[in-house]
Amino acid sequence: MVVLKDRPFLQGDVELDLGHISITNHTFEKAGRFKSDPTREVFVNVMDIDVKQVKIDYNQKQCQITPPFDIKVQYEALNYTP
Repeated sequence: MVVLKDRPFLQGDVELDLGHISITNHTFEKAGRFKSDPTREVFVNVMDIDVKQVKIDYNQKQCQITPPFDIKVQYEALNYTP
C-alpha cells in the first residue's frame, strides 16, 4: 500500500494498493532487430511485469477512485550480439 498526500487544502490521502506483482525475465535469440541486416540474430532480454488488482482509494477507503484493474507490461532490450 502506498499512501500519497492529496492537495494541501484536502484532508484525506490517496491510497494506492499495488495488489499482486509478478516480474519474470528471460533471454532469447531474435532476428530482425537491425534494418541494415534483418537476418542477423541478436540476444534480447525480455521482462514481463504483471500486476493484478491495483486499486486507488481516497481517505481510508471512504471513496473508491478506480475499480480494481490489471496492468501487463512487456519490456524488451537488446542484450548482445553473437
